[in-house]
Amino acid sequence: MNDLVRSALVEGRGPELLASLAARPAELISAALADPEPVAARSYRHALGFDKIILVSAWPLGALRLHVWWPGQQRAREHVHDHRFTFSSVVLTGRLRTSLYQLAEDGEPTELYRETSDMADRRWRFEHAGPRRLARVLVADQPAGTAYTMSPPLLHRIEASPLLTATLFLETESTRNWSSVCVDPGAEPPAPADQTAFTPADLTDRLHRLRSTFEPA
Repeated sequence: MNDLVRSALVEGRGPELLASLAARPAELISAALADPEPVAARSYRHALGFDKIILVSAWPLGALRLHVWWPGQQRAREHVHDHRFTFSSVVLTGRLRTSLYQLAEDGEPTELYRETSDMADRRWRFEHAGPRRLARVLVADQPAGTAYTMSPPLLHRIEASPLLTATLFLETESTRNWSSVCVDPGAEPPAPADQTAFTPADLTDRLHRLRSTFEPA
């Protein structure tokens, strides 16, 4: 799997790779279950309330991830943000709602922050970049099977269905060392949070539960 992901990233075939892998999610999850320790060591429960499971780390070329929102588990509303890399994603189960934004003189007031993070300690860091105005330009509902790609400067917010929702996410090589986060005036940016890796047993349990949704009844 590592070589497959690296080759796709080098050759610019990320969307094609995702389409192929998304067609057989149970098989993909089984591959991770065959050797859960390295996957667990780099995966964690994200502060926003979803599991960030890094199936393949091909640093600095990118990474292949599963993002999983479990029903009934606490979630936080995303701030409008962009990324430091282009990514492609496929909704495997459940549904997303994606809102796209742009900075605009006639938009709503927001405070812009520049976020950086360190892979060594897995903590966000924020630098205030000043007031801006932000306008929503598109809202799209994305059911299972939806595939999409976003470039680094595209401001967006993702909301997952209350039902089990999982996406396959391919991150490509970073083109800058920061991203943007938009915060309501008077509010604080997201607090830096420790990111504790899953234990192999915890990851195994989560992957078994997720795989069961893709297996015949």
